[in-house]
Amino acid sequence: MEVVLLLSLCITAVWASGSFSKGWNTGATTRQWSYNLDSPMGPAGWGNIAGFETCGNGTEQSPINIPTASAAYMTYPALNVMSSPSKASFHFHNNGAAADADPTGATAVNITGGPLGSEQYSIHNFHIHFGNSTFMSSEHSVDSSRTAGELHVVFFKSTYSTLGEALDSGDGDALAVISMLFNVGSDASSAHPGLETILRHFSNLTYPEDGVEQSIDFATLLRPSDLTSFYTYNGSLTTPGCNEQVVWMVMSQVQNVLPTSLNSLSGLRSTARMQTPVVPVFGNARPLQSLDNRMIYRNFQMTPSRSPPTIATSSASGPTVVSLVALFLSVLAIYANLL
Repeated sequence: MEVVLLLSLCITAVWASGSFSKGWNTGATTRQWSYNLDSPMGPAGWGNIAGFETCGNGTEQSPINIPTASAAYMTYPALNVMSSPSKASFHFHNNGAAADADPTGATAVNITGGPLGSEQYSIHNFHIHFGNSTFMSSEHSVDSSRTAGELHVVFFKSTYSTLGEALDSGDGDALAVISMLFNVGSDASSAHPGLETILRHFSNLTYPEDGVEQSIDFATLLRPSDLTSFYTYNGSLTTPGCNEQVVWMVMSQVQNVLPTSLNSLSGLRSTARMQTPVVPVFGNARPLQSLDNRMIYRNFQMTPSRSPPTIATSSASGPTVVSLVALFLSVLAIYANLL
């Protein structure tokens, strides 16, 4: 009885809380939204917030599940990422919704090729959606399987000065996002060097607006070998306002990071320094959206050796589920001490 009562109280406390953040992908709004599935401001309610209606009534929303068997083969020019200088400077910060990095100073990273053709796109930021070593929280899934996390590198057409200006153009291909899925693995030799670097820079940014400026060798984050094979489709931003102006390129190779590296982000919070209850950033994944009538393309031939890797299946249902699991384990520990 004591266990049931304690667990009920814990569940009520978590469900009553919310994780709220500004519309950080576009910088175009100060309206609040949440990843909390039980909040009216959560993903199911984003479309009810003024200015975010596309989140609810759009027909080309992201993220999606990628069914590999139905992805159509298409040839594209090679993706080409250019960084100047090669040691690029970024402001790493916790924005309350994700671990995010914005270019600073003279840093310029551009991309051409793939479905973008000769059109050049400029970097806006990169950020990660993540769980931990036991909780899968990528946004996209492949054959209904999610990975531990997902890197998004966001670009906008270089003919525009800013991401906001690109969105205001109304172009259906105003933005391009490179998505890199990653899992955890204990073999340090197979860990992705660029991902390991940015996880280390993000790890101490506990509270919203905590930040630090760091230089990284961008060629280690998006290596040519990482960009050789991908899936692509037309979709949207995965946060409000969910603008349907994104060319997605989801890399087919699932990268690895060390469990300790990813778990080091478990302390990142969506809530302010003195705010309670504490709500973590991890689990910051929007639920999968309907593909509807869209096509998914791939730039590689499917062979037995190129079949997608088997990935442990788990739903990325956000901080609420993770908190409940942790609370349940804590309650069991308390009860054991009472016996």
